[in-house]
Amino acid sequence: MLKNINNSPLVSVCIITYNSSNFILDTLESVKVQTYKDIELIISDDGSKDNTVEVCRKWLMLNKKRFVNIVLLVSEQNLGISANYNRAINTAKGEWVKSLAGDDILLPDCIKENINFVTTHLDVDFVFSKMIHFKDNYSTENIIKSTNELDISFFQKNASGQLESMVRSCNVSAPTFFQKNGIVKSLGGCNLKYSFEDWPLWVKLLEHGYRFYYMDVFTVAYRHHSTGMSTHLTRLLNPAFEKSKFEFMHDVCFKYYTKNEIKLAQVEYRIKMLIIFLGLNHANVFCKAIYSICLRVINYLRRNS
Repeated sequence: MLKNINNSPLVSVCIITYNSSNFILDTLESVKVQTYKDIELIISDDGSKDNTVEVCRKWLMLNKKRFVNIVLLVSEQNLGISANYNRAINTAKGEWVKSLAGDDILLPDCIKENINFVTTHLDVDFVFSKMIHFKDNYSTENIIKSTNELDISFFQKNASGQLESMVRSCNVSAPTFFQKNGIVKSLGGCNLKYSFEDWPLWVKLLEHGYRFYYMDVFTVAYRHHSTGMSTHLTRLLNPAFEKSKFEFMHDVCFKYYTKNEIKLAQVEYRIKMLIIFLGLNHANVFCKAIYSICLRVINYLRRNS
């Protein structure tokens, strides 16, 4: 672990980038203006085709004195978000790690609030908090919502209770994740088999007996934009993502399900693939309406099964 001059915990901020040139400066500036000072900055780029790496290099040259340490990792080829996440986490030297997508923003007190929480709750290894949703550019008029969409009762459960809930629904705000360094690495990091990193990682941690905690503070601003890869609708209508998600559920989650839950999960997957097959793979009202109705029926059947 790196040491810092103030003897306060060093935090590694790991920014995960891929074709992020339009937004990365906002992300970097949000780290720079953190009210917490002892920060290691790691940028891990997954073979961007645009000038993300060049933009980062120029910015780092101008701002490197702000940080205890800086690292720019560049992959020659695109290996996927899980590999990119692992690369950044494995490089981190801080006691704590805050990961961040290359188009999102840390609110000014994000690191300070998280450190205050974990230093006053010594049994905590993983913390989630609240986030602001905004469209395109971060400003008051572009805020979509800033209310807490999390089910707080999830965080009141013990580790096994959280696991039983998590295998059925990924109900935490991934961009707010704050973690003690070393644990994820010791468990092998994110599973490269799947095209998404967050849900399989949460389940893995809970299966190993770790528990997630909640801090009732806004810490991150999450950007919704037309080129984003993580919006719900984009993922819903992406056949590769849906296949990978169902594969994960089949591999890991189904062993916790009842037979009826497995059947409903299979039906939901087939409905999604049918929508894609019919060519309704655009953000249109008709597609949203079909999927919304299907989900309501499936959720009703789940509640009454």
